[in-house]
Amino acid sequence: MEFFISMEPQCGATYAQQLQVAQAAEELGFGGVFRSDHFLDHRPGRTADGVTTDVWVTLAGLARETRRVRLGSLLTCAAYRPPAVLAAMVAQVDDMSAGRVELGLGAGWSAAEHAALGIALRTPRERFAVLEEQLRVVRRLWQARPGRRPTPPLVVGGRGTRRTPLIAARYADEHNIARPSVQDARAAVEGARRACRTVGRDPASLRHSVLLRLHCTAQSRNCGIRTGESDAAGTVAGDPAQVVERLAAYAALGVTRVYHQVVDFGDLGHLELLAREVLPAVLAMKGGESR
Repeated sequence: MEFFISMEPQCGATYAQQLQVAQAAEELGFGGVFRSDHFLDHRPGRTADGVTTDVWVTLAGLARETRRVRLGSLLTCAAYRPPAVLAAMVAQVDDMSAGRVELGLGAGWSAAEHAALGIALRTPRERFAVLEEQLRVVRRLWQARPGRRPTPPLVVGGRGTRRTPLIAARYADEHNIARPSVQDARAAVEGARRACRTVGRDPASLRHSVLLRLHCTAQSRNCGIRTGESDAAGTVAGDPAQVVERLAAYAALGVTRVYHQVVDFGDLGHLELLAREVLPAVLAMKGGESR
């Protein structure tokens, strides 16, 4: 199973802090560095402290200051950028990184963030229609560019149980589930496999991934975990052996990539602990059989 990190910098992390985390992740052996596409801090009790960094401007910088790790968004909101503009941006960052970029897209959900950006939050049906149109346009534009083979992989994610799996089955290389319990991940993987069969696609051709918050008890700081949150769905807590055991349960479902959600940009010791005690075991895990 691949082991990536996904940064959540909307709590005020600067580009310099994100670069430090990304370069540490690369040096420590993680396979990829992704980041969210948010402009507000959505944690309970928090308020926005100015404008955060932009996902694709940040990834362009990281493309030139890293050499090996995969880079991408988890997830770019389909409503925030016109599809032709997004296609050009991602293609350019992919070129700057020598082909290491992946585009994750989602329908979006934050009413406060849409309002802050002056964008109307549409109904769920309308948001999914925008997402599907974005995927169609981006893929068509990439395929029309001469000499651009292969195109960046597409990741589709979200918590939807009907439309999201179908859209992933039609367009994506990867289906991502955010902060699921093992039970929720099982249902999502099975739903995506059914969706693949519905659209006439081999279920084995769609990768499944999960975004989780990992919390090792031996870490140097609390990594943004609040009291009581270590038992929340999507948060894997315990000593390294317990974390490995929990991740193995996801791998047994057919999940072949895990993203650790980074919110504390000052605790590189936690990444070092994960790299030393958890990463080798994760890389040795085999996903369950596709059905």
